[in-house]
Amino acid sequence: MNKKTCLITGGAGFIGTNVAANHLKKGDKVIAFDNLYRVGT
Repeated sequence: MNKKTCLITGGAGFIGTNVAANHLKKGDKVIAFDNLYRVGT
């Protein structure tokens, strides 16, 4: 099986963390990027 490197934007959000977790379970390398900006803060 080929290991992939995945760049995930919004990695700190709900969807981003779940996508990252799924890729890590498959053995892929994950790079998560997020600016940690929330509206109203």
